[in-house]
Amino acid sequence: DNEEYVGALSKWGMNVGIAFQIWDDVLDIIANEEKLGKPVGSDIRKGKKTLIVSHFFEHASEEDKAEFLKVFGKYAGDAKGDALIHDESVKEEVAKAIELLRKYGSIEYASDYAKNLVKDANEALKVLPESDARKDLELLAEFLVEREF
Repeated sequence: DNEEYVGALSKWGMNVGIAFQIWDDVLDIIANEEKLGKPVGSDIRKGKKTLIVSHFFEHASEEDKAEFLKVFGKYAGDAKGDALIHDESVKEEVAKAIELLRKYGSIEYASDYAKNLVKDANEALKVLPESDARKDLELLAEFLVEREF
């Protein structure tokens, strides 16, 4: 029983950890800037390779990839990048890049992927006896992919 419990908790932790990161990447694009505490699209400006970006590059046309790359990573490692985050032209560039991600369903893909990881994580917990602790873990996992910050 102990090995089965350890395996279940290990799977839960791994899946929830990955889901948390993917959801964080989704929030970087869809969240309210004030709630997020950082500018929307900062991962795009910094050139972070996320599941969203990976999905986009697998499905986008060459023309759309080229358009996206005009913004992606443009301010990575650039001290001026932080100063420009509120610049309207930068916001417009990022908004265009986000529209391209939406066009190919990349944001929705990542969101669904994170939610499925949580579903699998909570399914793994079913080998544990029903308890308040198990329910708390399930609720925590669900919260992590529903949060807005």
